[in-house]
Amino acid sequence: MHIIITDSKHAKVRSFQLGLLQLVLSGLGFLALVLSTILAWWPVARDGVAVHGQGQVANTAALQQLLPAVDTANLDSATEAESLVQQNIDALAKRLGVMQARMIQLDALSARLAELAGLPESEASPAPGGEGGALVEPRSMTAQELSSALDVLTQNSEEQMAWLSVIEDSLNHQEWANALTPGRRPVEGLSVGSSFGRRIDPITGKVATHTGLDFPGPQGTPVSASAGGIVVSANWHAGYGRLVEIEHGNGVLTRYAHLKAFKVAQGDVVKPGQVIGLLGNSGRSTGPHLHFEVWVAGRVRNPATYLRDHAHQARAP
Repeated sequence: MHIIITDSKHAKVRSFQLGLLQLVLSGLGFLALVLSTILAWWPVARDGVAVHGQGQVANTAALQQLLPAVDTANLDSATEAESLVQQNIDALAKRLGVMQARMIQLDALSARLAELAGLPESEASPAPGGEGGALVEPRSMTAQELSSALDVLTQNSEEQMAWLSVIEDSLNHQEWANALTPGRRPVEGLSVGSSFGRRIDPITGKVATHTGLDFPGPQGTPVSASAGGIVVSANWHAGYGRLVEIEHGNGVLTRYAHLKAFKVAQGDVVKPGQVIGLLGNSGRSTGPHLHFEVWVAGRVRNPATYLRDHAHQARAP
């Protein structure tokens, strides 16, 4: 199962594979198959041991007095059958111990994933406890004990599957939220020339509000979407020149102005980082640059806040 880890706003993406879970479940299936075969045969072998063993032991002395060459094959066969069953139970018990150890590893892994996913501790699966100690009076497991232990392991694996599904749902939600949140620089390698806020307008010389960030650069520089979304406009605007507007959901919209050319059209679905146009000098502009805006719920916001947060998360370990 492939998982991508992000935070709830501008997270760094992490990925991993849960091959361990698949190994655990396949091992459980093998154990269940072999154990069911042994448990089905065990009562027959056990009853055979009881019938032949009790009768043979009770009469062995008398039979040997009457028939010194008595054949003890039945007694030996019953004993060997019981020994064979116990050997198989011992082998399965060892494999069960290995699977239990791997389940503990899986518990620890899921705990770390839950922490990375930002799930509350109250929702977290209980942390596994350590086990160990001196070996005192060991004995082989019975078939019933092995069956009970396998039932417990199966139940634990089902609970772990349910918990990992919760983690996966949380991570998927965060991945989509991150992909739809502006934060990626719309142009690579260009510095900000004019910041957001009050400034002297370069055309009128009067103090005015600058509603975005300007990125001066060579004409034709690729301009990419700061986040995924739907192109709601790719048209000419008197002030912005060639303008692309992208709706990202939840009232978030970004604008890319003064373009030289469009690379998308109205209605297109774009991915984060997809090229949507080329930097230009169209509209109310004094030179080639990209004018970039972020709007939330109908109000313009400082794009630098989003770009800074995204850059900080990208550098996080």
